[in-house]
Amino acid sequence: SHVSPALMPKKKKEGSRGGGDVPPPGDEGEDEPSSSSLEGQLTDAIDLLTEKRGSTRESGLRVLIRTMSAGFLRTYLESRRETLASNVVSLIRRGGSQEAGLAARAFSLLMVTLGPSAEDLFMEALPVLTALGRTGDCPEVVAACLEALAMGCFVAGQHDSLTVECMDVCHSQLSAKASGVKVAGLRGWGLLATTLPASQIVPSVLRREAPKLQHLLGSEDIHVRTAAGENVGLLYEMAWQLRQKADEEGSSGVVSMGELTFGNLDAALDALSTDSRKSRSKKDRYQQHFVFRDVLRTVNEGSSPTEKVKIKGRTLVFEGWHQLIQLNALREVLTEGLHIHFMQNDLVRDVFGFEGGGETAETKLNAREKRLVMSAASKDATQQRSREKSRKRDQRMGTWEEEEEGL
Repeated sequence: SHVSPALMPKKKKEGSRGGGDVPPPGDEGEDEPSSSSLEGQLTDAIDLLTEKRGSTRESGLRVLIRTMSAGFLRTYLESRRETLASNVVSLIRRGGSQEAGLAARAFSLLMVTLGPSAEDLFMEALPVLTALGRTGDCPEVVAACLEALAMGCFVAGQHDSLTVECMDVCHSQLSAKASGVKVAGLRGWGLLATTLPASQIVPSVLRREAPKLQHLLGSEDIHVRTAAGENVGLLYEMAWQLRQKADEEGSSGVVSMGELTFGNLDAALDALSTDSRKSRSKKDRYQQHFVFRDVLRTVNEGSSPTEKVKIKGRTLVFEGWHQLIQLNALREVLTEGLHIHFMQNDLVRDVFGFEGGGETAETKLNAREKRLVMSAASKDATQQRSREKSRKRDQRMGTWEEEEEGL
């Protein structure tokens, strides 16, 4: 998508958002791994999370991430929810930068899989995610915790007051030095803003945030610029929706759109939508033009962008910044598993108000998914088990010298 350049299509059809179609399934006649294969890999991965060696735990986290993305295994994970969540949160809190980042990613996937019933797990993780999201030393860990905090609250947060608190944590990092932290803060703030009533955002929040977002539009980092631009689009979409509702009801007291124009925001958006500086890559210019033309139309005309995604032959249409921001957040977490969760995960479908997506809980992976996910996960798990067996054999022979883990 335009939020994640790595997921942008090579070619874009006219009128569709970046990110495009989820790749179609492979040949129906090819052998496909069963859910029991995924469950076996999850079991191995979960066992590795409590090993003493940091590299072993990291391997377990990688397999865990791939497997939770590759299949919808809520029933299996429900039976291990407390233990798995506790181990993952412990690794977020105590692990090194790479380990903590992987653990935060795994926590996001766990939340998406378990859904709103995981509120208790989110509330237990909240202090850790909040503390590291605000004051963590490692930019990569801070960014990962902000993403996990936002996704956890989006999925399992039950009260607007909690949403606002989590938005404040994300907002606290908009002036961070590291671009990755700014992007995580912007995306997390925007995702959670989509869950609040427009009347809670306009005009007070829009007036407060628009100048700050305009400043971030001048960032040298393409991801900061586009994340800030999307949030501008979201805020003005809300404003136009309130304006339209007031006009339909004949009510007064709603702030006019003219009163919500700040400084040279319009000129800044226009410049970004036509920027042709050669110092920026062709890919970055394309992505930027694509995003900011839509943002400019929303600010000036109230029009909302759309994106079409094909899943198992069915075309799903996402309309407005609300849905696009939510779609991109899920796309970032689920990666190649997005369409699997659209078919199987009721949470993902309910977010967008879609009916059943065809095949349900027993849907198998296709050949392409098997290559991308299963082979890598299986290889990691097998190699790690072999290393662990060798290490333990050496320990019994008295030849192993323990490493200091620093934990």
